[in-house]
Amino acid sequence: MKIKKIFCTLFDSMYMAKGMALIESLIEKCNPETIFVLALDDKVTPTLLARFGSAPQIIHNSLDELMQDHHLAYAYKNRSKIEFYWTLASYYSNWVLDTYDTPSITYLDSDMYFYDNCDKLLKEIGDCSIAITPHRFIPEKKHLECNGTYNVGWISFANDYTGNTCLDWWRHSCLEWCYSRVEPSRFGDQKYLDEFIPMFGDTVCSIDNIGAGTAPWNLGNYKVGPGPTVDGKPIIFYHFHEFAEIKDGLIRYTNYILRAEDIKYIYDQYVKEYYKNKDFITKHWSRV
Repeated sequence: MKIKKIFCTLFDSMYMAKGMALIESLIEKCNPETIFVLALDDKVTPTLLARFGSAPQIIHNSLDELMQDHHLAYAYKNRSKIEFYWTLASYYSNWVLDTYDTPSITYLDSDMYFYDNCDKLLKEIGDCSIAITPHRFIPEKKHLECNGTYNVGWISFANDYTGNTCLDWWRHSCLEWCYSRVEPSRFGDQKYLDEFIPMFGDTVCSIDNIGAGTAPWNLGNYKVGPGPTVDGKPIIFYHFHEFAEIKDGLIRYTNYILRAEDIKYIYDQYVKEYYKNKDFITKHWSRV
């Protein structure tokens, strides 16, 4: 098994409550070896240290450590904030492998939350060098595959020739072009993932487990139950796409249609975690 429980993620202070929820769920459910966190502004690291202390499995990195690369600095000046953050997913993953020489790296979007252990995923990935998760769009949203068949939510790379070659190609591609518009073969950092299997064949695992990458865009395909589960299978991690606090405690779950059971079994727990973290952040920031 090439892919280990070594993760990286990135977020700024606006995503702090979500990032903390991700980290908490990873530690509770997955027993990670290491979680690398790229702080996208000056508030992130002090707040995480206040919350988690010097937890040995969390390694903090600052954006300044990466910005010495003039290619990345150029991207910073010529892209919107979200486009630059998209550029960083591949760049930071590659930087962690190069800097720390870890046996593998799995990039996670910070608006995800783990409900179950990820051992099933690692077993499915097996000896593959690369792992990606399909969107599995509901039928009425299949047209969104023009943005990419796969989601930049969980992406794994082994620190071997194939994993490094693929990750380096993705990083170079994103440095060259990573914009929020659809072109025939690219959209942000995401459409590039469609090229992984044509380029690297059966060394790429397209994860079949429907509990991986469950999200608003595919939730309607399944019967949701307690656990939470989809069609009786445990949700390993859920992608809280579009989840936001609009103002004064008013929550937008997503722009997708949700059923009562979706909210009860999936969203209610996350809302509690979100507000628990939000309260901690508010109190901490008021003291500094």
